[in-house]
Amino acid sequence: SNICNSHQDQINCPFYFKTGACRYGSSCGRHHSYPDKSVTILIKNMYEGMPVRLADEDNDDNLEVSERHYHEFFEDVHSEFQQYGTIVQFKVCSNFQMHLRGNVYVQFSKECEAEQALRTIRGRWYAGKQLICEYCPVTNWRSAICGSYLG
Repeated sequence: SNICNSHQDQINCPFYFKTGACRYGSSCGRHHSYPDKSVTILIKNMYEGMPVRLADEDNDDNLEVSERHYHEFFEDVHSEFQQYGTIVQFKVCSNFQMHLRGNVYVQFSKECEAEQALRTIRGRWYAGKQLICEYCPVTNWRSAICGSYLG
């Protein structure tokens, strides 16, 4: 049985393996196996539209503005990535933790498509900030999505 990246694995970081990000960053006591190639790329903290938790969570106006902002972002960014190949998954992380907040994950059908997207997007500017883009080990989206955020 393979225990790599399981709770029994004391060497590899299970958080990095599942999400491509770790709250401890370079100070993590476990190994982050950064892939040299992948079909998935991660653009760290790209989406700025994460609403701050509001005192009045039932405020439909804020929800509508937030949804509209996300749809505009999605249309803009998704169409940009489609230029590089077939998108299998396009995920925007809505977790409030800093290492995950606003992360954009794009999984392509082929490594060469992800490579072209990474080379082109890395270092570009979007919404006033430079994009941090890297290959990501995530291809199993079920394990990447936090149970707290599932209905």
